[in-house]
Amino acid sequence: MFKVLIPTARRDILIGVNQVIMVCFSMAVISAFIGAKGLGFNLLLALNQLNIGLALEAGLCISLIAILLDKLSLAWANKQIDYFGNLTFFEQHKNSIFFGGAVLIGIILAFVGSFFFKEGFNYLYEIPHNKGISTADFWNRGVDWVWDTFFQTLKIFNTWLITEVLQPMRALYLRMPAVATLVLVIGAGYIIGGIRSALVVGGLTLFIALSPWWDRALVTTYMATFGVIISCIIGFTVGTLCFQNKYTTNFMLGVCDIFQTFPSFVYLIPVMMLFGVTDTSVLIAVIVYATIPATRYTIEGLRSVPASLHDAGSMSGVTKLQRLMRIEFPLAFPHMMLGLNQTIVFALFMVIIGAFIGTEDLGQYILKALSDKKGAGIGLTLGVCVAFIGLVFDHLIRTWVDQRKKHLGIS
Repeated sequence: MFKVLIPTARRDILIGVNQVIMVCFSMAVISAFIGAKGLGFNLLLALNQLNIGLALEAGLCISLIAILLDKLSLAWANKQIDYFGNLTFFEQHKNSIFFGGAVLIGIILAFVGSFFFKEGFNYLYEIPHNKGISTADFWNRGVDWVWDTFFQTLKIFNTWLITEVLQPMRALYLRMPAVATLVLVIGAGYIIGGIRSALVVGGLTLFIALSPWWDRALVTTYMATFGVIISCIIGFTVGTLCFQNKYTTNFMLGVCDIFQTFPSFVYLIPVMMLFGVTDTSVLIAVIVYATIPATRYTIEGLRSVPASLHDAGSMSGVTKLQRLMRIEFPLAFPHMMLGLNQTIVFALFMVIIGAFIGTEDLGQYILKALSDKKGAGIGLTLGVCVAFIGLVFDHLIRTWVDQRKKHLGIS
């Protein structure tokens, strides 16, 4: 396992490590609600004061720490040991030597700083709290400029989206009979995975249907569905375009890291200031947040296509577009569908977070349950309903992906 399997699967494992790092840091603000200190607490204070610039600074610091850890794990994954080369002592231990040298230089600089900063803080040793360079005013002025310049345009777009798209879509979901919805879900499960999948997704959906919050679950599903559709369109398109160049690929993966580790609350405040307390605000935040996995998995899926197949396609005379549509997309599609799976999870998470600005889905009732001393049971039931919505889609997508992999011979 340690000599063959793990080294061979190191790149795929790295994607999981990346997601663990990003999700852990994205919980920094959530933990501040129960008294945890740190950047998450500072960001929460800034959001309470509607100080967008200060919140962006704190969120960016959290993102940069996460990216630093991600790049370290990437360097470890890409590290290759030359077992057959006749290496000198320096070549064998150059990383350790450079690390020790960097630590030694840091200690010397910190000591020298004590002579330059005799009064106050030694900035080469410690940077005091609230003494750094702040860009909060710049970001605040940017938000004010957008508001002043595009107010009328944003108002027209908001009105059109709500009246022409969101309200009809919401009404369609709420007016569909529960039995029809159940039959639709069970039928999809049977077509994709047979009787076993039909029973699994049917049981999960039946639990939600028998609960007192069926209509709120449909509202949650409607918001998540809209966000997922737009996110996948954007993510698959951007991921495909960025994959064509190595530099744009690395740049876009870096952007995904930043946006994923940005605390989710940061997305809500600017859109709420621009669009008010409406479904539009929540859905734009959902789209921004849920586009990340769609883009990332599209890039990773296209990168997983063997180079030999690229060469075979080019030698057979296909154009770049034909190679993309007939070779790369079919082989990368199972990977991209896992990205769709993650997109749904991200969208559901962000829809629930949207309850903090007044949505009418399950998240609002979860928030009320959390504020009630006797609401633990209700909160747990509501959380299970949200989880089951995600599990229905997860089961259907994973079953289809496994079948597709077997069909392509890459399972």
